[in-house]
Amino acid sequence: ITLTENSDVPVILITNDISMRVNASVCKVAVQGYENETVGTQVVYTGRRELYLSDTLIDKLHAERKIPYEGTDGEPLTENEYLQILSFEDDSKSALGIWKNGYIYRINADSLTGMGGIKGKNAAQRFMMHALLAPSEEIPLLIAKGPAGTGKTMLAIACGLAQTYDSRSERKYNSVLITRTNTLSDSDLGFLPGTLEEKMEPLIAPFKDNMELIFAGKEKDVETAKQQIEYVIGKEIVKICSVAYMRGRSLSDTYLIVDEAQNMTVNQVLEIISRAGNGTKIVLCGDPDQIDNPKLDRRNNGLVFAAEKMKGSKL
Repeated sequence: ITLTENSDVPVILITNDISMRVNASVCKVAVQGYENETVGTQVVYTGRRELYLSDTLIDKLHAERKIPYEGTDGEPLTENEYLQILSFEDDSKSALGIWKNGYIYRINADSLTGMGGIKGKNAAQRFMMHALLAPSEEIPLLIAKGPAGTGKTMLAIACGLAQTYDSRSERKYNSVLITRTNTLSDSDLGFLPGTLEEKMEPLIAPFKDNMELIFAGKEKDVETAKQQIEYVIGKEIVKICSVAYMRGRSLSDTYLIVDEAQNMTVNQVLEIISRAGNGTKIVLCGDPDQIDNPKLDRRNNGLVFAAEKMKGSKL
């Protein structure tokens, strides 16, 4: 069908491709985004909030480790929502907790330690570490959103290694599987020379940087850290995989970290999450404000979509 400016045939182009939208606008064709894979414009769920309680309830929480709490008449709490608990009466009284099944469970921040003695420096990082270190039967899926430099990747790796490689901890997973999306390389890996690990080398550089810091420790022994990295990769304690090759796999007893998840499509994130078998924990990390895929935005990327759709789930 040939359309002209004065055509009576109504035409709307449905696309999430920014370049296509610009071209269509120049041609004076109406354009709309594909709304089925888009979350609403309402306030984005953060997974945590501040909660004010009386001194009596805070003392009871510290003593009994959990207290019944059904919320107030305001915005209801969400299953697995983390709470930074403050006192109405005493600024020095506080606690960290998580709301599950009508109860607030106290979080012992002192017990949250990753490989290399890594600890959370603020409430948000401690909440993330609690979810990372929780058994996969309780929290098999963690979605961490935040700007660059807030410690998402570092904490994910430190807690993963602590549960697979650290001799001082009980081994919960057989391996740490790491990957990250790359909108330019995922579909081109097969054409690059070398093994899969060599093809993935530019993509996993941030992981190796973080592992070097973790293994170097307070002594900052870089040479020993590099040897440790070679060892864990050589023994397949840490494995490297491309997002493009995840389809069809079934992962059991695996700690899977997916970085830059804001560049994943909804279909890609569905493929990743549905790969989880028994004993597997999936960690999606990303920054919704740093999207490189021209077909994605803050409302339709896989990271935000998964967070919105899984909100309120006990998983």
